Amino acid sequence: MVSARRLTALVLAAVLISGCAPAAPLDPGASEPSSTAAPTAGVPWFAPRPGLSLDLVPGTHEVVRSDEVHRIFARWFAVPGHPEVERAQQAAVDASIDAFRGAPESAGHGGGTAPRELSIESELTGSSAEMLGIRSTTTTISGDATSKEYRTQWFDLNTGRMLETRELFADAQRWARFRDLVDIELLGLPEAGEKDVVAADSLQLLSLNFDASGDALVEFGEHVVAPGAVGDVVVKVPSTAVSALLGNLGKQAREAGMRPTGLPASKSRPLEPVDGSGTGSHVGDPDPGEVAEPDCRKVKCVALTFDDGPGPKTGQLLDVLKQAEALATFFVVGPNAQMRPKTLVRMLEEGHEIGNHTWHHRVLTSLAPEDMAREIGSTARAVKDATGVAPTLMRPPYGATNAKVKAVVDVPLILWDVDTLDWKVRNARQVVANAVRDTKPGSIVLMHDIHSSTIEAVPAILRKLGAQGFHFVTVSQLLASVGLTDGAVYARGPAPAKTPAKKPAKALTKS
Repeated sequence: MVSARRLTALVLAAVLISGCAPAAPLDPGASEPSSTAAPTAGVPWFAPRPGLSLDLVPGTHEVVRSDEVHRIFARWFAVPGHPEVERAQQAAVDASIDAFRGAPESAGHGGGTAPRELSIESELTGSSAEMLGIRSTTTTISGDATSKEYRTQWFDLNTGRMLETRELFADAQRWARFRDLVDIELLGLPEAGEKDVVAADSLQLLSLNFDASGDALVEFGEHVVAPGAVGDVVVKVPSTAVSALLGNLGKQAREAGMRPTGLPASKSRPLEPVDGSGTGSHVGDPDPGEVAEPDCRKVKCVALTFDDGPGPKTGQLLDVLKQAEALATFFVVGPNAQMRPKTLVRMLEEGHEIGNHTWHHRVLTSLAPEDMAREIGSTARAVKDATGVAPTLMRPPYGATNAKVKAVVDVPLILWDVDTLDWKVRNARQVVANAVRDTKPGSIVLMHDIHSSTIEAVPAILRKLGAQGFHFVTVSQLLASVGLTDGAVYARGPAPAKTPAKKPAKALTKS
């Protein structure tokens, strides 16, 4: 039997979609939600549309904030000529980080505090000369509990203003009608009784995007509108219904999502090459492989490693390394690898090594094995697509690993013994001091090529450690004599055997 609430909703759906009241009583079975088949639990009604290529907005690059101690990783976009876009995204990131830091810690299984993590990822969902849409996914983990929040920020590029979702609709009445349509879709969620579903008219509908057919897709994180068993929810309002409700700005956003186009040159002035390839030419350079590798059991070696890139200034870093004839290892994240394939190619051509740092920079110990494998496999494919070679090393984000991680990862796991704290201090002089002070023969040094201050620090690090007789090698070269094992963890390499010090001459004493 159909409840009064559901029958009323179904009648309302017919009114809203057709624009007039039905002439005869409505058959409740004739107006189910717009999906063609009921999904299983934990699967959204409709998969959100994959992010668009940043090539649509020339010069756009990612801005990254990371806090290794508190396990916070956030990524958003800087758009040339539109500082308001970056400011609005950063304000949302700051609010999420403040809320995360201010939340009380929960107890873990062993009696201590449960591990916590915050990850914020962004992607482009709409692009045109008038409108830009950027969707962020905020994942918060506390112990075994994971929650997600979705938010899409639409920017009117003509006025430089970020729009609230309701501003996409013609007026308050049409905005209310749209929320009613979303509410109707929510009533059809599987494994959710009507009393368990939150009415959409009480929510802000923070994430609204448009697919290639012009349908409206509204996203909700787990537990927001339905019980946890339902999982994340994406409901679709058909194009025929939503098109009549949108105002001029909404129609521009819908067009930017349906048929995305690039920003004209006058609206998007490149800040720097998108692929971060730098200024130096590397075509026809000598193959570094022709140079004999140092034996790190006999000479002082150090492996400089750079995480989270390639960033917008990684090309400048490669220029510096090339000039110093120094090699390094880059542990890349999937989105940046996909964004700057030419930089990856240059790394390998110049003798550097590329390792895997996952796709979303998630704490692997908090993930199910299949999700862990997806994080690693996606980045491995991105690197192989760009270079033809898959990474043979992997660095787990935050250095977090356990037996479960080791069982899934099919390459050696590389940690570090020197943390320059470049992600924290953001000061080139301090990064240099930390690196030079803590590096010993066989050290693996942690840095991040997404920070300008780190790029600025590297020339002095090379100069000062080089003066001490260090050879700059890749991680694989450093550990060549060790015999690397898949799934095993390595934090440093061998040091040359010390020559026994001569005994000092016996001091003469007066008799």
